[in-house]
Amino acid sequence: MNKNLLTTQQAATELGVNDSRVRQLIRAGELKAQQFGRAYLLEPSEVQKLVGKIGGGGKTGRPPKALGGPTTAKPAQTTAKLNRAFREATEAEEASKKKATKKGAKR
Repeated sequence: MNKNLLTTQQAATELGVNDSRVRQLIRAGELKAQQFGRAYLLEPSEVQKLVGKIGGGGKTGRPPKALGGPTTAKPAQTTAKLNRAFREATEAEEASKKKATKKGAKR
């Protein structure tokens, strides 16, 4: 057995993906690996074949949120705006009901 085999976590770090993605690639047949119990071990040369295709060397996980996008509003500000809009809509509805009631009473 080769002593230079990589675990799925080590391969994931080299490829810049999550270790679950490495297992997914193994199941899809895009990466050749040897299974020992529940663990997979991969030849470094097999991982290097995919580095060019997938990327590699990057951080794993979700990318950071973009600055200045719609999600940068503070929750308190958003809640205040929603509350104000709801209050205005409710007041407008009550005013229109009062007008309708006054018109009905005059007839």
